[in-house]
Amino acid sequence: MSDQPALEVIDVSVSFGGIHALRNVSLSVAPGARVGLIGPNGAGKTTLVNCVAGGLKPNEGDVRLYGRSVAKLSAPLRARLGIGRTFQNLELFGSMSVLENVTTALDVPMVGIPRRSRAREDRARAALAAFGLEKYAEVPAGALPYGVRKLVELSRAFVRQPRFLLLDEPVAGLSEPETFLEALVDGLDRLGCAVLLIEHDMPTVRELCSQVYVLDSGAVIADGTFAEVARNERVVTAYLGANVD
Repeated sequence: MSDQPALEVIDVSVSFGGIHALRNVSLSVAPGARVGLIGPNGAGKTTLVNCVAGGLKPNEGDVRLYGRSVAKLSAPLRARLGIGRTFQNLELFGSMSVLENVTTALDVPMVGIPRRSRAREDRARAALAAFGLEKYAEVPAGALPYGVRKLVELSRAFVRQPRFLLLDEPVAGLSEPETFLEALVDGLDRLGCAVLLIEHDMPTVRELCSQVYVLDSGAVIADGTFAEVARNERVVTAYLGANVD
């Protein structure tokens, strides 16, 4: 399995009526790698993420997790196989405690974790501890500062111990993302899974990602290291502009 990519997207196309949201998109993420997906608004990034996570089935092409095609599987089945994700807009239950929010991520049946068991709570508390959130366990999620709620969202993704993680704009809305980013890197190092990061904040992409794919108008227009894509004339014209360090 180590010789197989953690994720392969192969010639994926998606159309909504006459609108082509994705056009023959292919990308690959190696086991343990952190790969960025960038591009202007409307480029097709969210559509691609939904194709990977299972919220949307492509019209053409395939999605493979460690060599297994998952393109026709539902989102819950893909989650059971090890695909996790976070959302740009927080999907927390404001009136529920932080611990309850994280535990709900285990409600999709998981092998070896009974629906009602102490193991569920223990696993949720361990996920909170990974991000230094133990002191917030009994606090309603809606009462927390935005940055802390972002960490709770990460804990919900981590508690399932995914083999592949989709991060959708994790630093969006943070005025000072440095502390959050440090916690994110520490958590990713512990988890060790492959990551596809969708992000508009270029310093975050540069720091986290060994490889970057650039989408524009539903197609991949460049891929390589951050430095390589930042020098690509098509990328500069379509998205980055001339002043990228």
